[in-house]
Amino acid sequence: MIRIKKVVGMTHARRNFKRYIEIFHVFFKYGFGGFFHVLGVNSTLKIICRTVHRKCKDERSEVITDLPIEVRMRMALEELGPTFIKLGQILSTRPDLIPAEFATEFSKLQDNAPYFSIEEACEIIQQELGAKAADIFDDFNYEPLAAASIGQVYRAVYRGEEVVVKVQRPNIHKIIEIDLEIMLHIALILERHVEEIASFKPSTIIEEFTKSLEREIDFKIEAKETKRFKENIKDNPNIYAPRVYDVLTTSRVMVAEYIDGIKPENIEALNKGDFDKSLLAENSVDSVLKQIFDYGFFHADPHPGNILIMPGNIVCFIDFGMVGKVSPKQKEYFASLILNILNKKSGKIVDILFKLTHYDEEPDRDTLERELFIIIDEYLLYSLKDIDFGKFLSELMDVFARFNLRLKAEIFMLLKALVSLEKTGRILAPEVNIIEKANPYVKKIYMERFNVKRILTNLVDPVSDTMILGSELPDDLRVITKNIRAGKFKFDINYLGLDLLRKTINRVSNKISLAIVLAALIIGHSMILAQPPSNVAHFMKNFGRLGFILTVIIAFCFLLSFFRKKERNQ
Repeated sequence: MIRIKKVVGMTHARRNFKRYIEIFHVFFKYGFGGFFHVLGVNSTLKIICRTVHRKCKDERSEVITDLPIEVRMRMALEELGPTFIKLGQILSTRPDLIPAEFATEFSKLQDNAPYFSIEEACEIIQQELGAKAADIFDDFNYEPLAAASIGQVYRAVYRGEEVVVKVQRPNIHKIIEIDLEIMLHIALILERHVEEIASFKPSTIIEEFTKSLEREIDFKIEAKETKRFKENIKDNPNIYAPRVYDVLTTSRVMVAEYIDGIKPENIEALNKGDFDKSLLAENSVDSVLKQIFDYGFFHADPHPGNILIMPGNIVCFIDFGMVGKVSPKQKEYFASLILNILNKKSGKIVDILFKLTHYDEEPDRDTLERELFIIIDEYLLYSLKDIDFGKFLSELMDVFARFNLRLKAEIFMLLKALVSLEKTGRILAPEVNIIEKANPYVKKIYMERFNVKRILTNLVDPVSDTMILGSELPDDLRVITKNIRAGKFKFDINYLGLDLLRKTINRVSNKISLAIVLAALIIGHSMILAQPPSNVAHFMKNFGRLGFILTVIIAFCFLLSFFRKKERNQ
């Protein structure tokens, strides 16, 4: 489990001092040094900022500012490594959270990573599985198939069957944990001090990202989701998922069936193999729509890299590190959204959007409704088969961003899956249209509302709840009356902002106490100095002079700090 500390301050920054230096240095290199004065709000971060400035000056590092800001940010994320690359990849699909030009640029981020040594991989296999790779597998190819930010993949043979062995990167858990803590720290500071950034709720984005990454970094979760998917599609001969070997799977090692398939973008190989590309596109699209609307559990990243085409026009889904889950109520809202888009009912669309998004303040309803209608009207001039769902969704996301509407995480996963699916489908068959394919599923969910059994259930539940409440009410009233008579009835009242008030009062009272003590000392020492020499011993006279001087210096420092704080707060 990834543990990131929400309460981050000087000790946190000191603990990860070296990584802070690396991150700040990269951002300074790509022309984001202007943020340093915002981030340097506590003493430790100020030291880090000064160290970075000095390091850049010593190295005479050139600051890159001649490229567009979104390009520089993408290059910075690439240089900072796996955690930052993954964050950029997720944000690339969230134009409701970041400006569209940034989302477009971040989509170019590639999850390429350097290979780690076979010695390290074998050590992890032995630690996790309790034996050497050579003793577990009939044959093990020590040349890795691929390397990504989370792990590395090898081919092997286990009990006569070809398998792939996925091994997690050494220390990746610790690296990600440190980076996430720093991301959250920076996000909280920016949220507090930069009004333009605060509206995007960066700390919430990091927290959602942490949950997503936490699932991806645990191979046991991926294995469980793969098996669940395989169970759901067991009656569909056109869809496949690799078998997982439970006895050889831990949180850091996963062994699964090797699939010898063709990537959807390899059109030349598909043509040579005499595959039916239109059928493959239909199978892919129908499969994911069925996952979403029938099971409420779906592969959330069905892009071409996660799909393999097998003989017999079978579509195989791989890599279940990212899956989505939607509740029956959310499926119903989403179905209503699509139907109302097709029927151009912008008022209904706004009602549903408020249920599918988060927002701090409800936006101007009339303006939002008007903007949505303009986009919907423009796109629905075309026939369903000619609508570019990805482009249509991108324009809707732009509207969300302008009105500070943030999609709920599960709905975002659903839309992400549909956009990836459309891209994959159109590689195989350009005429495929996801809205047209989704129509029957949407209508089915919509018609289920009018199912007699469901209507009766919906009527019975409130009546049942009311009867239970009615039966419990006399007992509750009896307890309340008894407590009132015994004088035990009490209210708990929470005053918002009381902690701040208490701290302010403590601070003011401490200053008043110090001022009184200083005033008393000055008066006391003044009285000693005012006495005639004959009435006061010589050492007392010197004591009075020294005490007076020290007290005046302390008072002067106190007043100076007071006025400085006052100027800073203005």
